Amino acid sequence: MSNLLAEAFRDIEAPHLRLLDHMAQRPPDDTRAWGPKDLAEQLPALADGVAPLLASLQRAGCILAASGFGGGIWFVVTDFGRLLLTYVRRGDPALPA
Repeated sequence: MSNLLAEAFRDIEAPHLRLLDHMAQRPPDDTRAWGPKDLAEQLPALADGVAPLLASLQRAGCILAASGFGGGIWFVVTDFGRLLLTYVRRGDPALPA
């Protein structure tokens, strides 16, 4: 697992973590999935970069994409994404280098 975390940390920067942390909170409609438009509206500083940030987080295994009813793509935070956030929040000195 530490190799996976190390790889994820190499590819993820502060904007990714800000988005992931926001997504780890319950969405306003009380579901566990987020739409890109909702994220862009709630995080205006990241609005122009939401799509590439989501793609990077998905590639790292921190989020999963699913199609919703009526079309559209929705994203949910994975257990791996939550684990990564736990390390970041703790400021763990044993973080993978």
